[in-house]
Order: sequence, then structure tokens, then C-alpha cells
Amino acid sequence: MKDRIALRGLIAAVAMAMAIAPTAALAIPAQGETVNVPHNFQPGYDTYDEFHQGVADLKAGRFPEAEAHFSHVLVMVPTDADSMFLLGMARAGRGDLAGARRAFQDTLKLDAHRVFAHRELALTYIKLGQADKARSELAVLRGQSAECAGTCSDADKYADAIKSVEAALPPG
Repeated sequence: MKDRIALRGLIAAVAMAMAIAPTAALAIPAQGETVNVPHNFQPGYDTYDEFHQGVADLKAGRFPEAEAHFSHVLVMVPTDADSMFLLGMARAGRGDLAGARRAFQDTLKLDAHRVFAHRELALTYIKLGQADKARSELAVLRGQSAECAGTCSDADKYADAIKSVEAALPPG
């Protein structure tokens, strides 16, 4: 039962993350767009399609498949924060908390103001028994929320993220 509830929570988090960063705003190249490609480029490879296959697999709970798709996209577009975040969600979904932590940390290196990446990193720290690190992430969220002062477009997201982390933190 707990696994089903956790899976529903993960799916809800993915849905919220996708609502925040709709595909039109992603750094994924549009179909037919030219990009600098690495030496291991495969003819006919489509990062746009691969990304959306990963999203579909993530929503369906096919976490290993989603992880593979986002990993492939990141080979081609290593600075895509959306793919990095969703890679973390896929890893968390299959129980690889250390891998999820790394992906969320890498997401924040690409974009330090990703509200949900901070939240998921803090929640992952809690699951790993690292409440002190979770409190540090909570402090970052609170600081960014204070900078926003309730007026930026992410104000509600900050409030929700802070509430989620506070609720999950063990007493002390």
C-alpha cells in the first residue's frame, strides 16, 4: 500500500513538473532543428521524440525505460535541466536514491532556481537519512522564496515545496 501511495506521489510530482516546464519551453531541440552533435551521434536520432517517450514511460511508471530515454537525451543535450530533473525522478521511481540525488544536484548546477529540484533533493536526503542536508535545502528554498517575496511566478511553488519538506522532516 505504501508503495502505491509513493508511486502516486511520484506521478503527481512528475505531472506538476511538466506543468511548470511545458514542452514548448524545454531546451530540447525542435524536430528538424540543427544542433551540435557529439561524435557518437546516430543518424535518425530524434531527441525531441526520445524526451517525450521518457515522459510517457515516467507517467506510466516504467522507470527503467524512462531513465534510459532521459540518459540518451542527456548524451545529446547535456545541459538540459528538464531531462536531468526527470532522470532523477525516474531513478527515484526505481529506488535508486543515490542516483536520484546526483541527478537533482546536477539539475541545480544547470539551473539553481528549479523549485521542484530543490524539493526533490531535500526529500531524497530525508529518505537517505541525511536530515541535516535536507534542512540545508529547505534553507535554500526559504531564501529563494524570500527573494521572490510572494510576487514572482514561482511564489506558490516555493510555498508548496517548503510545506512538503517541512512535513517530511523528522523532528529535531
